[in-house]
Amino acid sequence: MKINIDMLCTLSSIMDKLNIDTNTINKYFKMGEAGKGKSKSEIENLQKKIGMEIMIDLGKKIHLVKDELIELISMYKEITTEEAKKVNIIDFFKEIAKDEDIKNFLKKKATSDLKKN
Repeated sequence: MKINIDMLCTLSSIMDKLNIDTNTINKYFKMGEAGKGKSKSEIENLQKKIGMEIMIDLGKKIHLVKDELIELISMYKEITTEEAKKVNIIDFFKEIAKDEDIKNFLKKKATSDLKKN
């Protein structure tokens, strides 16, 4: 899925409210890189671990971005907000973690933040 301006702004708002910074992004990318060359079951276990890390790291503040998450899911999946509220959030996180456009956006964000510091 291509990231449009509305999705980009919603994603940016989520990142800002949850204080997702370069260190956070790099942590998850490094965890994901550990899956290269692994078996399907090892990759699935790693995905579960990354999902748990995300929930632990961000879970305390997730309530701050409820509306933005619903909006992002709705735009990403091209469904209504009512339908978006019913989406399994863990499955959604897994899905967007595989999305090349979102990965590229996060990598660019991390690189941009590093250059600023």
